[in-house]
Formats: sequence, C-alpha cells, structure tokens
Amino acid sequence: MNYKILILFVYTLGIWAYAAAADWTMELIVSNSDGAGILATGNAYLGEMAIALEGYDEEDFAYLFPPMSDHYVVPYFKHNDWGANSGNFRRDFRSTEPADKTWNLEIKTQAPYSYNFTLSWSVSGSIPAYYTITLLHGALQTDMGAQSSYTYSSAASLTNMTIQISYDATMPYSLGEIGDLVFSDNQARRIDLGDYFSVASGALEYSFPAHDSLCQSIITEGDTVYWELYPTPGWSGETTVTINATANGHTLSETLNVIRDNTNSPPLMITPLAPINATQNQSISWCWAGLIYDADRDSVVVTLGASEYATATYDNAEQSMTITPAPGFKGSTELELNLSDGHNALQNYPFSLVVGPAVPAIPQNICLQVVSGSGISISWDPVITDQSGAPLSDLQYKVTVYGDLPGEDEVWGEYGGLTSPALSLPTPPDKAFIVIIAINE
Repeated sequence: MNYKILILFVYTLGIWAYAAAADWTMELIVSNSDGAGILATGNAYLGEMAIALEGYDEEDFAYLFPPMSDHYVVPYFKHNDWGANSGNFRRDFRSTEPADKTWNLEIKTQAPYSYNFTLSWSVSGSIPAYYTITLLHGALQTDMGAQSSYTYSSAASLTNMTIQISYDATMPYSLGEIGDLVFSDNQARRIDLGDYFSVASGALEYSFPAHDSLCQSIITEGDTVYWELYPTPGWSGETTVTINATANGHTLSETLNVIRDNTNSPPLMITPLAPINATQNQSISWCWAGLIYDADRDSVVVTLGASEYATATYDNAEQSMTITPAPGFKGSTELELNLSDGHNALQNYPFSLVVGPAVPAIPQNICLQVVSGSGISISWDPVITDQSGAPLSDLQYKVTVYGDLPGEDEVWGEYGGLTSPALSLPTPPDKAFIVIIAINE
C-alpha cells in the first residue's frame, strides 16, 4: 500500500495582530522528511515590532512543552540573558530601533525520519533596507535576503545556528508611514519630515519629482524641515506622489496617494467690511488684498453692486477698485460687494459708503447797494460747484460784518443759515469788512 503522512506542528501565534509601519515578521519553518513523503515540521517567528522591547516582553512567546508525537522537529530561540524570564522562545520580537541584532536559534529533534533537514523562511512586511540578515551555521553563511531556504544534515538532537542582522548606520530609515492625504480644499499642508525619516549618521536631504497636479515645496524653519503641498487649483481626482530622503548616497522613498474630492467652497470676507469714507465729487481707491479667503484658491472676481449713488472701476492685478460717488452726492449709503469664484452662488457683503461734503467754491460777483439811509443790500452769484468745478447743491451762506479787519475787532453783525445769495442789513459803521462764506454740510 502506498501512502503519505503529513505530521505538521504549527503554533498559531497571531503574528498578524499588529501592523505598525516598520513592523516585519520572519517565519522560520524546519522540515524533516524520510524522502518518501513522510514529513515533520516545526516553526518559529522573529522580527521587529514598534510596540516590542529589545528585551523580554509580552510579544515573546515561550516554548513550554514538546509536541505530543514520537517524531518532531522544533525550532526556538535561546535566551539566557533575560533574567527571571530566560528560556526558550518560539517567538522573539525586538523593537524597531535600528541596531545590530542577533537571534540564537536552536533546533531540537526527536526520532527524525532522516538526517536531512530544510530550514526555510518567509517575510511578512518588509525588512528595512539598512539591514543585512545572515544565517550562520558553523562556518557557513547564508544571505537570508537573497535566499529563502537552507538545507543541512545532522544526526544530533540539537542543532545551533545564529541569525545575525547587521545595521548600516549610513542609510536613512523610516519612522512610520505618512499615509494617504485627502483634500477637500486647496490649502497647503505641512508634513514634518522629521516625524517620518531619520538617519543615524549624516544629514538628510529631501526631494520630490515635479507633479502637474500638486504644488510642492521643502521649507526649513530652524531645525525642522517641512514638506508643504496642496492640489493644483482646478484639479480633482486621485494621484500618487513620492518624497525622497537621501543621506550618504542612499535614498529612501515613500509613495503615497493624494486625493482631491469635488468639494468647492464659496469665497469669504475674512472680517466684516468697515465703512469706506470718501469726499463729495472725489474718487477713492479701495484695496481688498488680504481681506478675502477662498479655500480652493479659485480666482475671485470682486465687483460693486449696482447703485445710483456710486460706480467703480477695477484693477484686478492690484486687487483694488476706484469708487466714484455720483456727482453731487453726499451723505451715507449702503452698497454691496459681490464675490464670484465661478463655482458657487454670488456672495454678497454689504458695507457703508460715507461721502463727506466737498469744499465749495468762493462766492463771486458780490454786489453792495445802499437801499435807504439806514440799510444796505448785499447779493452774489449762487455757488453751485466745489473748488474743482464739480456740481454742488443745497448750500447755505454765512455773512459776517467786522467793525475793522477780521480778527482785530468785534463782530458787528453775523448772519447765518442763509439759503439764498442775498441779504439786507442795517448800514454798518463807517469802516467795515464783510466776509461771505458758502457752507456745504
């Protein structure tokens, strides 16, 4: 009768329970065969975990008892350096701190089917590039990164090997993954690269390939280096981007996904608009630079809402407008500033335009007549413009009669609130000075 027997002793130790960025696990499987299909197998685990210690901790599982079989092969790691926790361990995890490390492997057999054994290994995760991992068996050395198994012969019940990691301190290493970046706007994000890359010897320099869909820069502030990036305005979708950390001629790269969703937010005024003060018949320049926020970095068009009291012209390059009150208008009026980003509804922001009175022109063509033995009449042309010649209306006048030069004698008579350019008054002293003022309030 032909038959095959598989005797498999595998300890399920939950090696997938943790997933730190720099974690890695190597499973060792030792197999012994009679050459005709009968097989005995045992396994053990080594590696690094961010939550593990270099010494003993709860990530290290002891070898407590042999398999319940007449034929078995069991690999484990010997530790006589762990004090009260010393012993043999089927699982031996160290910290992710880069360093030279050694695992002392012992393989125990009972009633093997033959003296021929195969030690094979596989890796979950990724062994950092700054490590070289070597299997030492007597004078023989095997590069465990280049090979996946090692065959040997032994009649002994115990076989000792060493797994040795050599650390190259000149190579940069990862402290963790940056991870995917999801944007719902086009505001820049700064990533502290010191949180993700390090090197034991030398200095790190950072670079990135140009990308049409992303705006990127490396910013150094003191001892901190930032990678700043944001989606190019107008682009949405998903892409990949790579950041490179280089030291001593070695480069470590991380490629991550960048996602820009379809969210688009309207532009906003950062602070409420203050009243804008102008002078009657005079234009005023108003600048909105630094007052408008658009999360998506859209080009925002700023316009003045239609009004009978004011118009505007625009200098978009300078982010300013020239507001011109309607001819002759003075007082306060409510206007509206309109913001458009081409994607959202028009955003309206009210503000007050306060137009102060212009200085009126000087009264002209003054006429003085004696109307009786005790009175005189004064008249002048109506003042209908300011000093620039622009129109004015609803002016009042004030007439002051001085007994001598103005300011050197008492006022003989004062007449205010005049709405027409004429006045009758008693005959003043023999010598008098008359001052006529147009008043625009």
